[in-house]
Amino acid sequence: MAGMQPARGDHDSSCNGAGRAARRRPGSRLLRRALAVLIPVAVLLCGAMTLAAAFAANASGAQQVLQPTAVESASPESPAAATLAAAFPPNPSPWGSLVLDVREGGWDQLWAYRPGAAGLAPVASGEWNDRHPAASPDGSAIAFSSDRDGAWDVYILDLASSAVRRVTETQAYEGWPSWSPDGRWLAVESYADGDLDIWVLSVDGSSPPIQLTNESGADTSPAWDPQGRRIAFISDRSGQPDLYLADLDLVDEGRFRNLSRTADAAERDPAFSPSGESLAFASTTDGIDRLLVMDIAGGQVSEIGQGVAPTWSPDGRVVAATLRGPNRAWSAFYPIEPGGGIPPSLPAAAARQRAAWLPDGSWTGLPAVPPAAQVARPEVDLARADLAVLPGVQPQGAQLSERAVLAFTELRQRVATQVGWDLLSRLAHAFVGVNDPLPPGWQHQSWLQTGRAFSFAVDPYRAGWVEIVRQDVGAETYWTVYLRAAVQDGSAGGPLRERPWDLDARYRGDPPVYDQGGAPKPAIPAGYYIDLTSLAGDLGFERLPALSNWRQYYPGARFNEFALRQGLSWEQAMLELYPPAAIATPTPFRTPTLTPTPTRRPTATPSWLRWRTPTPAVFPTLAPAATLP
Repeated sequence: MAGMQPARGDHDSSCNGAGRAARRRPGSRLLRRALAVLIPVAVLLCGAMTLAAAFAANASGAQQVLQPTAVESASPESPAAATLAAAFPPNPSPWGSLVLDVREGGWDQLWAYRPGAAGLAPVASGEWNDRHPAASPDGSAIAFSSDRDGAWDVYILDLASSAVRRVTETQAYEGWPSWSPDGRWLAVESYADGDLDIWVLSVDGSSPPIQLTNESGADTSPAWDPQGRRIAFISDRSGQPDLYLADLDLVDEGRFRNLSRTADAAERDPAFSPSGESLAFASTTDGIDRLLVMDIAGGQVSEIGQGVAPTWSPDGRVVAATLRGPNRAWSAFYPIEPGGGIPPSLPAAAARQRAAWLPDGSWTGLPAVPPAAQVARPEVDLARADLAVLPGVQPQGAQLSERAVLAFTELRQRVATQVGWDLLSRLAHAFVGVNDPLPPGWQHQSWLQTGRAFSFAVDPYRAGWVEIVRQDVGAETYWTVYLRAAVQDGSAGGPLRERPWDLDARYRGDPPVYDQGGAPKPAIPAGYYIDLTSLAGDLGFERLPALSNWRQYYPGARFNEFALRQGLSWEQAMLELYPPAAIATPTPFRTPTLTPTPTRRPTATPSWLRWRTPTPAVFPTLAPAATLP
């Protein structure tokens, strides 16, 4: 790996994003020898803490993570600052404000919300993705990750001026920033050589970046202790995602401590309380996302509710979290102190990753933006819908309902553009007639019969171009589908953060693995992937749960099927194609099974009997009688 180098030149963009700046290629990587030196750090006289301790340098070097550059902030009179100020007129809230990563218009974008408001206000918008917002300790800035300039880098948004400053500049992925309590450092997750690790960057570029972790396995989601002496993160180095704590005062032995050690649960999303005495995190077991709070000193763990991506309020009284459903998510608030009260819930929105909670007074005011319109439940179209052939799709003649063709065509184009290869040019199934046989083992009332669903061919999955991550929601199993980007230089997609499920592991001679329908892959596959499930959801296509027999019946996993339900029931969708009489009393079609006919036992031939070819008997020919004269 190459040494980290400062960014060449400055980069400045407004919140409204007038366009994308051309991405500069990073310089050559420099090898460095192993260092194991503890760097002493002094505490500032003003009370702001600097980095508590130095980190041991990696023996083989580090990926290129570029230091921040000095950028001139936009003036308060700039159009971007004026737009932001108009969205947030002075109107203080006792709960402060939140910045959320919300999926909108096919992109992950940052939106601001004041608890109790009727809607959200856009913070940054454009044809790019912004994720992982984190509020600075004084509430004056937001650090976040974005692919606005190509690959994923870390940026800082100054709330007073609306100026955006780029902190890293590499072709690799950097994300999930977390501020040190003095505001001088950022802990980020960074991807290099097929591995996610935690790095520490100085915000002003005055110090070189430092690598905190270098284990084989994914080290993700750093959270900095408000006291400045520890960093919590998630790692699967022990084989299962566990909650770890890094002591910055130690160099080697004892620096990293596993706080959870759960064999049957997967931890994620740690967040320190404002006092630094507690850690909130999510732990998923048997399809339930449990929201836990750990007292670090005593080790006691209590459950406060359900959800993922916890975020503490600045006063430590409330935790915000995201409730995950099969095809949507909601935000929820949980009180930590009895009688402390909770703010009103968010209006039909939820953070996809985590939220940044700003203290009261940093951002104030009520956004003058109405809440997003709810999707109305479509009425049944009595005029009926026709079927349309999908052009350029194999097998030739594959059809969908005309209500789904445009959405499918748009999804196919987006996948081919963003991923770099045309997954949806070959389907396993499209429309299946009500009188046609369904694939063996499939349930009746399949959405394939409505013409609103499709399933892509599984060959790319077998070839390693598709990865599926298992997500249990209650008693049902769903899959998040990721497609490997054709170009692996970091310009498309991001690294996987969870180990995918291997359905083919059931065929490798291990009975327990066969019984459970496969197993997680031993390691997270290297490379960059695009979330097909999100792309499909942008256009209304929902993933469907696996069939109850998926552990024994391979196609029953149904990871490759998506349906454009749009709030319709199966019966309503069928009425778009068929008259009511055709589905009023449906007769299940079952694959006919031939009745076995017993084979009669052969009759033994007696030994004394010999079959011979019969010889015709010889009959004498009578001599002709003499003719009398």
